[in-house]
Amino acid sequence: MTGVQTCALPISIELAAARVRVLSPRQILDGLSDRFDLLTTSPAGTLSRHRSLQASLDWSYQLLSPEARTVLGLLAVASDWSLEAIEAVAAPADGLLDRLTNLVDAGLLAIDDHRETRRYRLPETVRSYALQRLRAAGDEQAARRAHLAYFLTVAASADHLLQSDAGRHVLDVEAQNLRDALQFSIVQEPALALELAGGLRHWLLLAEDAAEALGLCVAVLEGAPESDPATHAHVLQTGALLAIFQEDYPRARAYAQRAAPLAEASGDPGAIGVALLLA
Repeated sequence: MTGVQTCALPISIELAAARVRVLSPRQILDGLSDRFDLLTTSPAGTLSRHRSLQASLDWSYQLLSPEARTVLGLLAVASDWSLEAIEAVAAPADGLLDRLTNLVDAGLLAIDDHRETRRYRLPETVRSYALQRLRAAGDEQAARRAHLAYFLTVAASADHLLQSDAGRHVLDVEAQNLRDALQFSIVQEPALALELAGGLRHWLLLAEDAAEALGLCVAVLEGAPESDPATHAHVLQTGALLAIFQEDYPRARAYAQRAAPLAEASGDPGAIGVALLLA
C-alpha cells in the first residue's frame, strides 16, 4: 500500500501475528490494552513507518491536512457519529466532506450504513491514538463539551422523537452518545447534566436497562445544583418511577417527596401531575 491509503488495521493484524511466536493468544489479548507497546516490531528491511502501530499511525497522521487532523480529534470523543452531529461539532462545516473523505482515504475513518443514512466511526485503535493526540494538545475537554452541546439539542427534541418510528430510531442509534454526554456532564457540568436528564426523562423511563437508567438519574441528582425547579422535579420524578421499577421503594419515596414542593413551585402542569400520581 502507498500514500494515504495505508490503513492501520491491516498493519495492526500483521504486527500482532508477529507476536504469536513469543506470546500466547491470551497474552496478546491482554496486551492489547496497551496496544501501542505490544504491536511494536523492527524486522530487518521493514520501512520505519511499519515498525510499530504507533509509527504507522504517526505516518498516516502527518499526511493529513491540519483541518482533517482537527476533525479526527473531535471524532475520537464518541464511538460513532451522524453527519449532522459532525457538522454541528466541527463548525464551520465548509469543506467538511473533503476532510471526511481525506480520513476515509487514509484508512482512519470507517462508515456504517443505518437504514438510509450512514454513521461514521474511528476504528478502536485509531480512536485511542486520536485521543492521545487530543489530550496531548489539551483539547479533549473542549471537544467533549462540543459533543455535549450537540446532544443537549437532541435531548431537547427527545419527546418529539419518541412519537414516531423514525424518531425512536434516531434515539436508538444515538443511545451510546446520549449516555456518554450524560456521564461527561455529571462530572464536568452538573447543571447541564440535569438539563440533559430532564430532556431525556421519558426516554430513560423506556430504557431496556432500568437499573442503568436509574443509576444515571442518581448520579445526576447527587451533583445537581438547585436550579430550574421544574427540571429538577422532572428528574427526581423520573428517578422515583425508575426506583419503583427496581422495587427500590425507599428511594422512590424520598425522590417523590423531594420533587413535590419543586413541582408546586415551578407551576409546571406535567410536574404537578406526576407529583400527584406519586403521592
